[in-house]
Amino acid sequence: ETGGFRNLTLFDPDDDARLFLEREVGLDEANRLMRERISVWRWRARWYRPPQKEEMVVWLSPDGRLVGFDHVIAETAPGARLKPDAAQSIAEAFLARQTGARQRLVEAQLQERPSRHDHVFTWEQEDLRVKDARYRRTIVIHGDRVGRFQEFLYVPEQWKRDFAALRSKNELYSQIAQAFYVPLILCALGVLIQAIRKKQVPWRPLILMSAAVGALMTASQWNNLPFFMDNAPTSAPYRETLAIGLLLAIGAGVGVFFYVVLAAAAGEPLYRAARPAGLTLRNLATARGIQTREFFRATVVGYGFAAAHLAFVVAFYLIGRRFGVWAPQDIQYSDLLSTSLPWIYPLTISILAATSEEFWFRLFAIPLLKKWLRSTWIAVLIPAFVWGFLHANYPQQPGYIRGVEVGVIGVAAGFLMLRYGIGATLIWHYTVDAVMIGSYLLRSESWYFRLSGVAVGGAVLAPFL
Repeated sequence: ETGGFRNLTLFDPDDDARLFLEREVGLDEANRLMRERISVWRWRARWYRPPQKEEMVVWLSPDGRLVGFDHVIAETAPGARLKPDAAQSIAEAFLARQTGARQRLVEAQLQERPSRHDHVFTWEQEDLRVKDARYRRTIVIHGDRVGRFQEFLYVPEQWKRDFAALRSKNELYSQIAQAFYVPLILCALGVLIQAIRKKQVPWRPLILMSAAVGALMTASQWNNLPFFMDNAPTSAPYRETLAIGLLLAIGAGVGVFFYVVLAAAAGEPLYRAARPAGLTLRNLATARGIQTREFFRATVVGYGFAAAHLAFVVAFYLIGRRFGVWAPQDIQYSDLLSTSLPWIYPLTISILAATSEEFWFRLFAIPLLKKWLRSTWIAVLIPAFVWGFLHANYPQQPGYIRGVEVGVIGVAAGFLMLRYGIGATLIWHYTVDAVMIGSYLLRSESWYFRLSGVAVGGAVLAPFL
């Protein structure tokens, strides 16, 4: 009975099993196993009623087959105190209704609760093994009722530890990049203080631009409130949790505002001094600025560089695969499709990345380092690879490969900015991110989602129009 419960349904794939299969048996065989024999792709429907402990969760495969459920109840809830044999008989009867495959019992455990006994049984399917991974089914008996069922690929702990060791290298490279990023932020504060004293900062356009990005972030976070509620503990009342989520969304928008405006305000005077004859950031999007030949060239070059960037990424990993480079496959779905405004996330992230990253690593960092080091190449290389290795915590292997990929693009983007201005890199960055992040909208069968994807992607044409 679900009356009075709140419901949330999400796509909940088994990532441990997916990554194990992709790495150990290859993409083609992994997809065959995930499609035909192993439950990896799953929907999770959850019914909960904060602040109560009780909740119900059901996992279904894309074809509607039950692959798990969990009836969460309080440890003090009353129930029977069955002997292990009696509890096992109940579990075996339930298991027989779920599968006809031969099973081998590998674990039986008694959990004594204050007012009942819980029994945990785990079976292993005898005819399904992938390398050292086994396909298992766990059934938990609460008292004398089936309270939990889950079928899953049991990935060996040693493999998980080895993969975690690989991933730790990704995190290490990312943290090293962050160590270089902190001095950049401190330099921005020092440069900004000097620029304020000299009254060189055009505050109004920079504040308006940054406020727009911050407002988008807040709206996007509000749109994602169901995900926040799903991750929140059920011990807190629903309204209190909702209020916290709303306030955190506002805080995220304020944080983004200061993050963007700091880079823009510190970088704009340096950029203006480095390119005195070119368009500045404050007049880039004005009616007068748009009519200039520089803006037109930046627009065309930005589109061309975006196309070259996408082609480079494809070639980079196709060639890299021959030398042991590995990247997980892209999941052709996003839970954002189920939100009220599925288009706002790709729009927000694309604009945030284009503004903040271009302001920090091109607009501010390159003119500053060029002024200090008197070397264009070094001024371009350092921020490019700091920016690149900040992306190293992605799952691609070896751990440095994502940093190299993005860093090379950063070098090209740096010279692009020096030649054609910040407008070219802003247009390139938004175009690439809008295409990559918003592609899940275009893949949908819903016309609303497709039109949303066209709107997000179509926004890249605004400078040209």
